[in-house]
Amino acid sequence: MGSRHVSQSRSAIAHARVLRSLDEVERMQGRDGGVQEDGHVQEDGWIRKKRSRGEPTTCDDASKRPTCGAESKMQEERKAGTHPCTKEEETCRSMRSETEEVERTSTSGLDLPLDVDRWTKGLQTIHLGLPSDAKLHAWQAECLSIPGVLEGRTNLVFAAPTSSGKSLVADIVLARRLEECHGKEFCLLVLPFVSICHEKEECLKNMFRSPRKGILGLYGTNGKKFSPQESIDVVVATIEKANSLVGQLIEQEQLSTLRCVVVDELHMVSDPERGYVLEMMLTKLLYAKKRDIALTYQLVGMSATLSSVSVVSKWLNAQVYETSFRPVKLLHMVKIGNKIYGESGNLLQEIPRMGLRSDDPDDLAYLCREVLEAKGNALVFCPSKQSCERCASFLAQELLALQHLDLKSRGRIEQAIQELPLRIDERLDALMRKGVAYHHAGLSKEERELIEHLYKASCVRVLCATSTLAAGVNLPTRRVIFRQPYVGLPTLHLDASRYRQMSGRAGRTGLDMVGESILLCTNYTTPDKLFSLLNEECTPVRSCLTQGKHGIAQTLLEAIASGKVSEPQEVEDYLHSTLYAATVERSSILQECQSALQWLREKQFVAWIKPGQWKPTGFGKAAFAASLSPDAAIFLMKELLHSRSALVLTADLHLLYLISPEDDDSPIDWQNLHERIYRLTDDEKQVINLVGIEWNFLERCTMLGNPLRPNRRTQEQINSCRRLLHAIMLNDLINEVPLEMAAASARRSKGLLQALQEKACTRAARVEAFCENLAWGDLAKLVAVIRNRIALGVKADIIALAEIPYVKGFRARVLHNAGIRTPEAIVGLGSVDFIAQKLIEASQCQDDIVIKRERRAAKMILEGAKDLVESRLQHALSLALEAASDGRKALGEQTM
Repeated sequence: MGSRHVSQSRSAIAHARVLRSLDEVERMQGRDGGVQEDGHVQEDGWIRKKRSRGEPTTCDDASKRPTCGAESKMQEERKAGTHPCTKEEETCRSMRSETEEVERTSTSGLDLPLDVDRWTKGLQTIHLGLPSDAKLHAWQAECLSIPGVLEGRTNLVFAAPTSSGKSLVADIVLARRLEECHGKEFCLLVLPFVSICHEKEECLKNMFRSPRKGILGLYGTNGKKFSPQESIDVVVATIEKANSLVGQLIEQEQLSTLRCVVVDELHMVSDPERGYVLEMMLTKLLYAKKRDIALTYQLVGMSATLSSVSVVSKWLNAQVYETSFRPVKLLHMVKIGNKIYGESGNLLQEIPRMGLRSDDPDDLAYLCREVLEAKGNALVFCPSKQSCERCASFLAQELLALQHLDLKSRGRIEQAIQELPLRIDERLDALMRKGVAYHHAGLSKEERELIEHLYKASCVRVLCATSTLAAGVNLPTRRVIFRQPYVGLPTLHLDASRYRQMSGRAGRTGLDMVGESILLCTNYTTPDKLFSLLNEECTPVRSCLTQGKHGIAQTLLEAIASGKVSEPQEVEDYLHSTLYAATVERSSILQECQSALQWLREKQFVAWIKPGQWKPTGFGKAAFAASLSPDAAIFLMKELLHSRSALVLTADLHLLYLISPEDDDSPIDWQNLHERIYRLTDDEKQVINLVGIEWNFLERCTMLGNPLRPNRRTQEQINSCRRLLHAIMLNDLINEVPLEMAAASARRSKGLLQALQEKACTRAARVEAFCENLAWGDLAKLVAVIRNRIALGVKADIIALAEIPYVKGFRARVLHNAGIRTPEAIVGLGSVDFIAQKLIEASQCQDDIVIKRERRAAKMILEGAKDLVESRLQHALSLALEAASDGRKALGEQTM
């Protein structure tokens, strides 16, 4: 079991820690507490009412204030009189008068000026891209000082608030491991979301400037693949891609090339949708290391909302470090009526009102205007997409008189909008020119990226967003405002983990003295619930292998199908490498194991081979290769067996249906489906009968909508109709219908259509792998082609061009019509002039902005084509060298 480390007060670091802790206590009691002249904290309304009934408030119980590991441990030790720095505190108190003024003006507390060079000493080929005067916070130095961390001898899990500097700690550890890499060795960085992966990949390219290797991004639909023959420094991957990569390394017996695995947002191991995949990836790594002592890779996990750290420590055999430090103080507040209270219930501010405004009862315009006048930005979280758009429109109108945008910002907004290769929503366009925008999943990926860029540049000053922004994008701000304490529906309340993640965006290091999070008390909640949310502990980490979730059947199937687990003792050891084993009794796991193995045997995923070994069947290997759960594999096998006997090859619709996500539960627009079915060709209409959709059911739902109480057969019909509708939408995209037109025909937002596109690509890759492992090569090739077309949104004849980075479908078509067919042909041009000329001629408008945009695109296309051709040549050369090496080995064995 790993050790637990918290921020301790030792020597000079001790003084800094104690001073900061004392300052926090004094602020709670006085300076920031709204103290009146008589020394009593101001009270109002609901607080007095609770006290009159004898009920406790957060003011009365200081123990309910949120604390993290270091803070809570120091409090307990002070109570017991055993804290190692009790004597030093008296000395520190005498130093208070000399340091108060410094603390009031410093955004980093009293952390020591610790040189980064001390921790990166000896890293000659790797540069962290930090300024020469960069410093470490004391907690970062303490964390890196844990014995064995920098040397890679021990695993590490650390928890620190958002914006505290977690990434720098991970980057330094990563840099240390990279310096030790030889030959084909590399490091793996696992991130939860595609947008964060892209941002981190670009960051690492600037940070780690090694002359011999590169950074590989495996995420989304970028089409990149890992090859052991290629020289890579770091692989940046989403959870699913990382799990596939680890499986590939195990299968090819290449785990020894892995030096370090860094997992960001480790708390996602409890996520009901994706936590299972993350747990399985880490379980494979832990088990492999137990079985082979020659493996030396280091595991590093970090999170801002990680709880149950002792359980994680036991599971990963890791050292654990916790801190509550933030370089910029974060104030948690609750607004009730026109009064704003601190997290302890003390009155901080009263908003002046000339009269209650019916259009703004929550004083949202005042709260935003206040922060804009202080040269800050505001991030307003709304519960739904519709409320985001309404809120942004209202604030843009209310803040118009403030004139908070200068001419430079207006020019940057205008230029960014003009340079976007697609037309954005007119309403959003008008709002952005006023310095206000909304952000939600309904926007296209390009629109979201544009808004994020302008907000980071402080051109857009007020952003209204749904919770998806907090999960996938790093956008620091001065003030975060929560309009409602729920997501989507009033029944889906914010929990402590999500609240801390969202509120953690407040407080920009180097720009703000303080960050502010304000919860608005509305008709949908009560003050008690909001203050409880502030003081609530994060949800404990739980395994996704429990019987109510995924169960352990898929876990056992993956272990056996990988070929590394076969004997009963190995099966038991593998299960004991899971997070689940760290949370339940041993006897319970063994009982579940026997039941799961018997079920897998009955369903023909595994077989019991004498003398006492479990072996995967061909069906089991296919399910494992496709990363499918046993239930999903059974469903897919049944569907493919039926389709192979009657597959419509004269139209793409049947293949598109097969790769449409089957686990989607989005609502069906029956009228839209009915209209689009009757526009299908005769060949396409054959698909409806072949997939089992009943015309009578379709007509009935078009008139009446979804059945109120669907039985199993009716639910299957609903699912089939939904997948057919999705297939029709995808058919528009692969036939190069512009995204705006395809979204309008589907009566869906551009963002949701792009999300469907990504899901279909993932599903297609799984179907392709499933078919390949069943030796259905003909079907696998068809699925591979349709997968590429979906990812790129093009017809088959321009796939080669569309694979070039920075080439969109419409540009690929322009180049194809100009006689250019391949990346090699683009490289052969040697100049951007011809490419730029054709792109400009194809543009509807040919003003200066468009000409500059297309010339820049032409330059990026030429560079992308060169990179693509070079990488293919390197890959071919690596394969040739490997084949020659294998041939020499085989020849040597024959002559012996």
